[in-house]
Amino acid sequence: MRPRSAHLLAVVALAALVALPGISAARSSPTTPPSSSTVLLTDAVPLPAGAVSHPLDGADRVGIVVTLPFADSAALTSLLNAVENPYSPLYHHFLTAPEFNAEFDPSSAAVDQVESELRAFGASDLAVGSDRATVSAVLTAEEVHALFGVELVQFGQDGAEPLYTSVGAPHLPSSLEGLVTGVGGLTDAANPDLRLAASEGPVRPLSDLRGPSDFVLNGTTQWFLGADFTQAYGATDLFPGGTIGPAGRYPTDIAVATLLASSYNESTNSDLPPWDPNVVYTYFNNSSSPAWPRPTLTGVPVTVNGVTPPLPGSLAAYNDTTGDEFENSLDLEMAGSLAPGAHLFNFYFAGSVIVAVTTVSDLADDFAADLGSALNYAYGGGLRLGVVSGSFGLPDLSDAAWNSDLVEAAATGVTVVIASGDQGNAPNSLTGRGDGQWPTWPATASFNTSGALAVGGVTLTLDGVPTTVWNGTSLNVTYDSNITGIAGMTAWWDNTGPQGTWAGSEGGLSEVTDEPAWQFNSAAQPAIAAAGDRQGASFLGRAEPDLAFPANTTLAYVLADRFGNLYFDILEGTSIAAPVLAGLLADEAAVLNTSFGYLDPALYRMGSYFAANPNSAADPFFDVTIGANYVFSAGTGWDATTGWGGFAAFPFYTALQNSTVTGYNYTGPTPGLTPPAPAPSAGFPLTAVVVIVVLGIAAAIALVVAFGRPKRPVYAQPPPWGPTAGYQQTPPWPSPQYPQPPPAGTGYRQPAPVGPGYPQPPPSAATFLCPYCGSARPAEPVRCPHCGAL
Repeated sequence: MRPRSAHLLAVVALAALVALPGISAARSSPTTPPSSSTVLLTDAVPLPAGAVSHPLDGADRVGIVVTLPFADSAALTSLLNAVENPYSPLYHHFLTAPEFNAEFDPSSAAVDQVESELRAFGASDLAVGSDRATVSAVLTAEEVHALFGVELVQFGQDGAEPLYTSVGAPHLPSSLEGLVTGVGGLTDAANPDLRLAASEGPVRPLSDLRGPSDFVLNGTTQWFLGADFTQAYGATDLFPGGTIGPAGRYPTDIAVATLLASSYNESTNSDLPPWDPNVVYTYFNNSSSPAWPRPTLTGVPVTVNGVTPPLPGSLAAYNDTTGDEFENSLDLEMAGSLAPGAHLFNFYFAGSVIVAVTTVSDLADDFAADLGSALNYAYGGGLRLGVVSGSFGLPDLSDAAWNSDLVEAAATGVTVVIASGDQGNAPNSLTGRGDGQWPTWPATASFNTSGALAVGGVTLTLDGVPTTVWNGTSLNVTYDSNITGIAGMTAWWDNTGPQGTWAGSEGGLSEVTDEPAWQFNSAAQPAIAAAGDRQGASFLGRAEPDLAFPANTTLAYVLADRFGNLYFDILEGTSIAAPVLAGLLADEAAVLNTSFGYLDPALYRMGSYFAANPNSAADPFFDVTIGANYVFSAGTGWDATTGWGGFAAFPFYTALQNSTVTGYNYTGPTPGLTPPAPAPSAGFPLTAVVVIVVLGIAAAIALVVAFGRPKRPVYAQPPPWGPTAGYQQTPPWPSPQYPQPPPAGTGYRQPAPVGPGYPQPPPSAATFLCPYCGSARPAEPVRCPHCGAL
């Protein structure tokens, strides 16, 4: 997520949208009545209860994106399963982007038909996605009404600028029947307050650079550089001369992509460069080992809604009012520090798109345009795209265009790494953010065979002796090899500031996306069920984070003024963790000479193996068992603050080559849980069990194409109430935790504080519906007592 300044540079959230022009109640009839009965995956959300709405002016410009289905979905699903199955001959035999496009892209005739229909309804600024699976366009609100049969209305949001959404079920004209599976842009209600502004106080200048130092000591607080993490997590073991021996190498043939937007200046209404190359290159030169090759940097502007941002360069005398210059610089500096010699590509759309200067749109579709461009860019020079890193988030949703990109990433061997979020599961009133208390998209966008790896945050202390102290006037960032390892690690949670500034690692269960099979059938499931119980989740959703890496007290170079003076700041956020992991995975991909693609299933098999073999010396994971955020606590194994934790580079390299580990079949339950009921025998022959399991798996595979199915309740009975957030029923009282009756009308949705006197609830005893036979079954990964499926 976007970094938060921990010291002199405070960032504050402002409204993300400008006022929409005049309101008009007039609405004409569609020129062509919609007649399709196709169920579309859309971003449309219902109006909030009690919201006062008004129709958008018919002339308001709206950016929409329609998603087309890939060709030969059965073959594509088979491929996705095979490339991540360590026992398949196609394991890690990924397609290139051109191969994928040739085999699975929608036909040119289908794309032409969609474009023709959009033009017939008045669309402008049409653009076909790089894989031909999306077509974007700008239409007026009146044209959207004519095309999809919905009315766009605006509504207020606590005194901020209005948002918009659609009213009515969208349908397609018969001419598009079967050609479109999803529509984005029918609302911007998930758009967060993305514009960030620096406080008026000065930032610290980079000055008096003298003497060796690996990290900086400010009083008793360690401030870290990207190169410190390179050493702490053992990436140097994979470099030439490291523990790995002759196989050691730098990731000089690996491309790492970061996604975001360009800078923007509100006063001049102008898009600015996304980052200053002089700032980022100077960071590498000052802080990295002289022996490491320097990363190369390339900025790739992405056209969205007909607007193309400028190339990287100096912002001169202009001030970025979005915070994107900081974010882009941080992402590149962290990824490049962890992956010396890698080729870094930043894909970005115009900052003016975020603030909706001329066209309103769904930012999820805009980020999907970034990702699609990254997957289909002509890297050349023997480079292969290994990892994509994203440090942004919106309230939980499902986006057809993004889901389509995730499928291509999985098929072409690209690992998508996304920051899990910085809200620490605290309510907006305590964080000053607008993401809500539960997990954010796109970290939640993870399915059975494609998706994102969600990265939470930890607070580190390192072994080593800092050789300098920041004294208010001088700072030393020169590299040395003083770090010997990680001395301590806790879940990242910062509630030391005033209300409205709290932050921390985000986790929990998605309220939109179902839990993938690889997560359900893992040793993480008991902790996931307990987290859902505490969250008050009504169904088993995708749980996150998967891993966790450093997320605070990190020093980054953020800007240069018009005189060439560099400035730095101390930042915090899972925006640090995501590119750190991306760089580390680039190192692993280089020495193994392979890509990983959708890494989540393998991670959970690995985590399950080492959970079943807890004393294994080969365990690469740094299990985080200390700390908590506002709702969840760290604990042994997977937890909803830090996932499986981080990992050490060399043991992870070794584990990735061990098919016993990467192909581990967890049969549960976790030690300490009640043993599962025996499988049925008389009256239910084993052959019938096998047939049901096979049919169930086939059904699950068939559902992959419908990526973001609507939320559905799967509790067979209401969950027992506990000291938790979100239950839609009043708790029993009096009780030790709540001796007084709850305030009327609140639903008692605020979580109990975490800490002494508020222990975590035991693993959930609630039952869920079996995805194979539909009968009630335990939440733990044990065999269903009715059909025998795991």
